[in-house]
Amino acid sequence: MYIGSEFKKWDLHVHTPASYYQEYGKDQNAWDCFIEALENIEDMSAIGITDYFSIEGYRKIFEARATGRLSNIELILPNIEFRVSDIQGPKNRKLNYHIIFSDELSCDDINDHFLKSLKFEADPPEKKLSLSKENLVSYGAKLKQLQEYDEDDYYVGCVNATVKLEDIRNILEKEAADIFKGKYILILPEETWCALSWKGGNYALKKKLFMQADAMFSSNPSTITFALGENAQYNEVDPIIRTG
Repeated sequence: MYIGSEFKKWDLHVHTPASYYQEYGKDQNAWDCFIEALENIEDMSAIGITDYFSIEGYRKIFEARATGRLSNIELILPNIEFRVSDIQGPKNRKLNYHIIFSDELSCDDINDHFLKSLKFEADPPEKKLSLSKENLVSYGAKLKQLQEYDEDDYYVGCVNATVKLEDIRNILEKEAADIFKGKYILILPEETWCALSWKGGNYALKKKLFMQADAMFSSNPSTITFALGENAQYNEVDPIIRTG
């Protein structure tokens, strides 16, 4: 590169019609409109195709890209969003967490060696199920027999399913490290994390979550300043947070 610094716009959190919660619709027309909308983007060089607990949205985009579509976007990455069971903020809100994988990994690698290795708590709680759409649908159907829901089985299953953060890290760092090492980043969303107070019993937990993450999703100026190590108050109190 001979032109000095070059800044490019990325959006690594783009949900698809495959997400259980979305407003595109669920038929093929929704996918056609979604892909066409992405192709009309003129100023975005990289995007993260995002779905809860699933790689299927990215698989659809990957297949479209293989036919020559979406050539206007230089880099498209798979982003899987999770709801973490063992960490919650005020009002029992579960912490969301993202794993963004390299585009060098195949959809089958991510699905077969990562997602299917994760377990979520079903009913009864001691029962664990592999994280697949079929199991989420089955879980949602069972919950709808116990409580009243207006949404479909998959939606209900996804709303209630949670996984453990340590299970995620164990698969990526140990069980399947030969596949995933150096090919993923852990993203901590600001919203629920910021709801945890530094005061009281959450200090060590909040600090650990921040230091384990490779990046953070945030548009809050004060959070960005803190995450960049530019907040003098925290640097003086706990320099480890700044240095990692």
